[in-house]
Amino acid sequence: MKKKPFVTKEQLDEIMKKYPTPFHLYDEKGIRKNMQALKEAFAWNPGYKEYFAVKATPNPFLIDILREYGCGCDCSSYTELLLSDAMGVKGEDIMFSSNDTPREEYELAHKLGAIINLDDITHLGFIEETIGEIPETISCRYNPGGLFKISNDIMDNPGDAKFGMTTEQLFEAFKILKSKGAKEFGIHAFLASNTVTNEYYPMLAKVLFEVADLRENYIVRPKKLANRIITDALLRKEKKAFKNVDYLVVTSPKFYDMHYKDLISKERMLFIPNAPDAEIFKNYKKKEGGTFTVGFIGGIRYLKQMKMLVDVANEVGFDVLFAGAGGTSSEYDEIRKYCEGRKNITFTGRYNYDTEIAGLYGKVDCVFSVYDADNLNVRIALPNKLYESIICELPIIVAKGTYVSELVEQYGVGVAVSHVDKNDFEQVMRRMKDDLDYRLMFAKKCKEYKDSQNNITTINDLERMALDR
Repeated sequence: MKKKPFVTKEQLDEIMKKYPTPFHLYDEKGIRKNMQALKEAFAWNPGYKEYFAVKATPNPFLIDILREYGCGCDCSSYTELLLSDAMGVKGEDIMFSSNDTPREEYELAHKLGAIINLDDITHLGFIEETIGEIPETISCRYNPGGLFKISNDIMDNPGDAKFGMTTEQLFEAFKILKSKGAKEFGIHAFLASNTVTNEYYPMLAKVLFEVADLRENYIVRPKKLANRIITDALLRKEKKAFKNVDYLVVTSPKFYDMHYKDLISKERMLFIPNAPDAEIFKNYKKKEGGTFTVGFIGGIRYLKQMKMLVDVANEVGFDVLFAGAGGTSSEYDEIRKYCEGRKNITFTGRYNYDTEIAGLYGKVDCVFSVYDADNLNVRIALPNKLYESIICELPIIVAKGTYVSELVEQYGVGVAVSHVDKNDFEQVMRRMKDDLDYRLMFAKKCKEYKDSQNNITTINDLERMALDR
């Protein structure tokens, strides 16, 4: 975004006649505009609250403006707490985040009712000793370690930082805090300084959402970071929450069977496939002739399977099209590096789904959708590649032992292969490459399936049917 000064030189010259330099000049109109946009962007989340870092600009007039839009104060020192208090900011409108904290700062933060954000697991005993208790609502700072990368740029190195807790420390801290009376837990992270890229916050959010997936860590795979106390607490909380659920929407019926069948009746489960709007493919033109090409179109992850695809492509002699970015920047970089010097491998990078997806499928003869079937989510999910390949009448290759493999084999629209046995995959691809009639058989089955579903043409139709129900 191009930045444009909110004041002209002529205006500054006039201001300087009245006020001696140096001085700070703020764009109140611009601040209000940005805050309103931020507020509207998160209006979908009634619990959302922005906390302004007081140390960035400890100006009472600016803080007052921000408070009009629901902002709280993020404080990191005694002075900042005093400023917030003087302005009437108290309670959970204050977030106190500090990494080298004297007793008096914790005492004041607690007195004001601030949400305290603990930086280090060793602070647990210190804060309890200082304020005499553990607050019911408390937060901990998370440090995932390693490099924090966006695209090809290293934003920062949290692994070298002294701030925050490791994953294991974070959950150990939660266990200790819970045993001492804490009831609500927050997760905080600060992984890069002075960033100006728009990618930073979505990437940071991804990190926090993943570590906050307590169901995955404690219920689905309880041995990973587990203890019985948290598991039982989560199950009780989840069961209570489901009493307020009218309908459960899933993108795969297996999600219901695996996770929720004891929490809500099947009659209140709505299955809405992760299918694209068929209108997006109205200009799709199927590839004719040329070098046999296998396409992987989507988030590039599960590196073992991606490398297997590349290795088999070299041995059998076909091209591979990778369209999309990585699940993480490091995964994307690794597979790109693995493919260096291989002329039969093409990377397109990111694409616009609505305008480019049809054209990408028009460049391939077969769709690769083999993920790590040791992962529970992979075994029960229904990826959108299944629906895209059917719409485009292209055979799809999926992993054995998954729910999607059951459907692929039931409808005859593709082949299931081992996600770890390269030889198994190689045999299938040799026939897929050399046998046109074999591929045409899958195309026919795809068309038959589409014709059987001709009353459901778009995702909007599916949504409407679910809502009507």
